[in-house]
Parts: sequence; C-alpha cells; structure tokens
Amino acid sequence: MWLLDAHTAYLSSDAPVVTPFATTFEIDEVLAYDVRVLRRWVADRGIGTLEIKKRAIDVDPAELRRRLKPKGRASATLILARTTAGTVAIAAHRLGR
Repeated sequence: MWLLDAHTAYLSSDAPVVTPFATTFEIDEVLAYDVRVLRRWVADRGIGTLEIKKRAIDVDPAELRRRLKPKGRASATLILARTTAGTVAIAAHRLGR
C-alpha cells in the first residue's frame, strides 16, 4: 500500500486489503475536484444519498452536498483526497471493514 499524499492518511493499493483497522473502498471513478463536474456526475447518476469523506481539505461536506444537489434513488460515496497530482474526488463503494 502507498499514501495518496505524504501528509494524509489515505492509502491505496492494487488489490483489496482486509483489515480491522480500516474500511476498504473500491474506486469506481476519479473525478476533477470541481463543483460543476461533481454536480453533473451526481445528476447523471441519479444520486440522492451522497456520503462525502475528506481529510486535510478545507471543505464542509454538508455544504458541498447542498451545492451538488443530490436527487434520486442511487447512493454514492465521494472521497475528497489530496494526491501528488492535486486534489481529486474519488467515486468509490465500500468493500467491507
């Protein structure tokens, strides 16, 4: 496993790692961290329930959720993460704990 950013405790790997110390997510898409891009992504997928996880990024998840205007039956998780290439929004789903 490796860190997405040297200063943030988000780890990544090429294969799922099951551990009692972390929740494992599988990445579905990596998106630009841009409200317009994310709003469109939420609308196109009919997402009504949106979990937003973040670490070391100056954003209020509740405020961002309001700005993304989720409506619909689908659910999704967005992980906002700093990476060596900049901040991204990772669309993911839980694999287990």
